Amino acid sequence: AAAAAATARGVGETHLEALVHHWRRAGPSPHAQEKAVHYLTLLGDRALDNFSLVESEELHTAALNIVDAEAAAAQGGGGAVRAQRGPLLRRIARRHFLQGQHKAAEARLNEALVAFEIERQPLEGYTDGALAWRSQLMRLAHLRKVFLPFSRWPQPGGPPPTAPEERRLAEVATCYELLSQIYLMNHRIRLADYCARRSLALGLRLASLAPVVARAYADLLAVTAATGGSRRAVAYYKAQGGGAGRPP
Repeated sequence: AAAAAATARGVGETHLEALVHHWRRAGPSPHAQEKAVHYLTLLGDRALDNFSLVESEELHTAALNIVDAEAAAAQGGGGAVRAQRGPLLRRIARRHFLQGQHKAAEARLNEALVAFEIERQPLEGYTDGALAWRSQLMRLAHLRKVFLPFSRWPQPGGPPPTAPEERRLAEVATCYELLSQIYLMNHRIRLADYCARRSLALGLRLASLAPVVARAYADLLAVTAATGGSRRAVAYYKAQGGGAGRPP
């Protein structure tokens, strides 16, 4: 999202609108559809960053409609266009969240995780036992990362992700983190814990330290406090969140 925002800032709004108009009228070729989705997304990102929420809804929904139509025409294919479904759903969910429409945001984020092929089903489909088991595995993996020498940690002060896989990791980490916030507000602690741990694990795989890491630590701090966790755990998450997730 940060990389897309930087790209949008480098292009004037009038120019972006002209590009959207051009590519939406350029015909049904996959290349034209991909370009239309790209520029609709950039223009929608700009609107979202400016809190023009109605405009962002129109632009991101228009892009999503192209993606879904292309995927339907290609019978589940669609290549590069179809790959934009998860990022667009994440953006639409953020807009819902900013408008206080948390149930709609939750639904869109779950759709996004399925579109990214990270989850097979919405998270509510998992039992408490399955979520607890997954959370415990992630907790143990994080402890190994903390205590093993030569663990790879994101570097502070680096540029936002630009490589496709890095951008995908950042998008998915952001989905999980926003879901964790929503589940915390609704006192669904098991789901909040799972989402925060998933977000943290993905965020720590990025080359550069991203804000989503600090937010995931803050979510885990809230989960720990809500479940009566130890003072040591509270202190750890508070320190890591305040230090933006730098290695201990």
